[in-house]
Amino acid sequence: MNQGAPADIFAFQRYVAREQYGSRPLIYGQTPYSTPMLREDFKPGQDLPVYTKYILKKKGAQYVPAIPDARINPRSGFLTKNDSDANSRIISEQKHGYILRDYSFSQITSPELDMWLPRITGSDPGLLKSYESWAGMDRESMTRVEISETIDSLGNPAGKIGADGKRHKPVSFRPTYLQNLRMMGAYQVYYMYFRYLLWNFAGRQNDIPSTGEIDHGNFITGFSVIDDAMLGLQDRMPESASFDNPGRNVYYCIPFILGIIGICYLSFSGRRGRRTLAVTTMFFLMTGLAIVVYLNQTPGEPRERDYSFIGSYMAFSIWIAFGMLALGEAVGRVTRSYKGTLTATVIAAAGIPLLMACRNFDDHNRALRSEPVSFASNILSSTPEGIIFTQGDNFTFPLWYAQETEGIGKGHAVIDLSYLSTPEYVVNLMKQWHPALSFTASPADVAFGAYAFTRISPEADTVPIPLIEALRELYSQKSGAPVLQHSKVIIPAYTKTDSLIIDLRKEFGGNMKFRHLMLLDIIATNLQKENPVPLYFLTSISGSFHHFLSDALRPLPYSDVYAPAADSVSYQKMLLESANGISGNRDSRLPDYIEPVVEDQYRRQRGALVRAARISLDCGQPSLADSLLRKAARLFPFERIPGGSYTVADSTFHEGLEFADVAIKTARKLGQPEMLRPVVSILNRMKETAAGWREYHAMLPPERRSTVSDDSRRLILSIPAIDSLLKETEAILSGTDSREDVSAKASTPTSQN
Repeated sequence: MNQGAPADIFAFQRYVAREQYGSRPLIYGQTPYSTPMLREDFKPGQDLPVYTKYILKKKGAQYVPAIPDARINPRSGFLTKNDSDANSRIISEQKHGYILRDYSFSQITSPELDMWLPRITGSDPGLLKSYESWAGMDRESMTRVEISETIDSLGNPAGKIGADGKRHKPVSFRPTYLQNLRMMGAYQVYYMYFRYLLWNFAGRQNDIPSTGEIDHGNFITGFSVIDDAMLGLQDRMPESASFDNPGRNVYYCIPFILGIIGICYLSFSGRRGRRTLAVTTMFFLMTGLAIVVYLNQTPGEPRERDYSFIGSYMAFSIWIAFGMLALGEAVGRVTRSYKGTLTATVIAAAGIPLLMACRNFDDHNRALRSEPVSFASNILSSTPEGIIFTQGDNFTFPLWYAQETEGIGKGHAVIDLSYLSTPEYVVNLMKQWHPALSFTASPADVAFGAYAFTRISPEADTVPIPLIEALRELYSQKSGAPVLQHSKVIIPAYTKTDSLIIDLRKEFGGNMKFRHLMLLDIIATNLQKENPVPLYFLTSISGSFHHFLSDALRPLPYSDVYAPAADSVSYQKMLLESANGISGNRDSRLPDYIEPVVEDQYRRQRGALVRAARISLDCGQPSLADSLLRKAARLFPFERIPGGSYTVADSTFHEGLEFADVAIKTARKLGQPEMLRPVVSILNRMKETAAGWREYHAMLPPERRSTVSDDSRRLILSIPAIDSLLKETEAILSGTDSREDVSAKASTPTSQN
């Protein structure tokens, strides 16, 4: 991966400074409605100025190693003629050295909306909704402020000059300091820090990742009176999320109370005790709350971040040790016996770790934990060699591990779309010389970020031309901002003889991002090969990324494939091989503990087989569909992995409901109603879980029902669909079903599983 490519001292400095992740204001800065200010330019012969360019703040110089014939397209506008001449001289002379690629910069925003210690900074609609729930912030409750949109000739913030020749300032919105502090206290300090601290020393509700929901990932005490008051009646929740959840760890606050006792003990232990307390407190704060302030996290983190604060947990554990000592001394004073002191200290020192070990063993047990590799192996082994596009750590890293460590599917090129937006990653792909992957662009073209944005010319030719020709024309431009002179391109569709016209302006607007350009490059270059390889887009990828290919994609179990070289017979063979290539856990049985991420991977495996069964049924192959459904239920049993939903592209796919629906249609087509008896059991189990969530939701006070997770809501909303499928299944089993299936006529393909 070579993230950030820190191969020289300047790249290493940017890597250590985490520049690739961007930044949020720490002490003073912008808020959600802060808008970039525009430069006020007066053109000759015009009375009114134009506002088209952002005002930028110049930051540090960006030096990079010189590459012969490299293209540079500085976006900041801060490079001088002398800088450009020096760069050209070094590149043309092919000397070893560094050139000034550009200056880093930031946009200057309306100063009236800045505030001290800003904790509310994101502007995405989803974040604004989250701020409303965490901090009580909406437009009605925010401070209304007149804002500047430009800087006048004297260098002062000002409003734009309107048609009347006067300056006008619009009104915008800034969070109040109370809302800011609420966000910091309720979300950043409590939810993203103290909740984790209490997980470790008081107790944890369950192992389900949470973003603020009442039913997932909270701390508990183990005392039902307290827990029920905080989180609703816990015994009304489905067992899988409460008392039977392996991640439910109850310590009855004993370690936490001992830590507090330890703090008090040190406070009253003279000068030496107070010095020890001061040191451990500094350790605790700098590895805990100081990190909270520095990170300035926004709602909706993709995963729990408890690992960020392990240092503060260690500091608190030191206080627990002193608490044990205090407890032993207290017992000794009461019993007036050294033996009593020793006994109490030993019991506390051994008993508390033993309690925590017993409570935590089941959800830390890694026996038979091989599903990530099995998941990746199935994807790599079940498809002909090609290019696999993926996104997200839980999908990408297992694939890379399986290839590089296990040697599985090394003929595939695996590309993570999250990294495809960085030139360093693309250059790394180019230098790997993977047989399945090639580019029309060269490392010199993209290394310095010249194609961060490619403009589609307003005067672009609308007559479609082959995609490869449009790209060659683009890369032939060696100076200035890159501009596409053709707004429509052609590639093959389902077969080499079919054509798909892509309207680039419609798909990407006036500017195309780098990762989309690189995707088009990969597609076009692959099509130039004598034997183009298939391009697989895993179903977890957002559909917006490859929307322009939607009319040329065909479904497979794990992905949608673009393979114009494959005719219908080849595609059917590919589908059958993909379905037959899916196997179960490499340890032949499921692990005792299946945590949520692994459960999702199992569900996706089963869902892939169900998807293959649906495709087979639609192609008139019910026998194959039946075989695939049986395989799905055998390898990934519903008794261990309940039917549930997961994200597919931009929607939610409930593989349990889909399994039942495909099974019903298959039974009708084959005339085998008895195959539906296991389906009844599966549906009843799903309904029981969903009904449990409905009962829990109903007993919550109305004002707290909105805090129930989306996953639980989806389960509740699935009850009518489950009832409908149950009714349909029972009608078939009882012989009262009057429906006629209208799918294609059955054939009898062969399946090896």
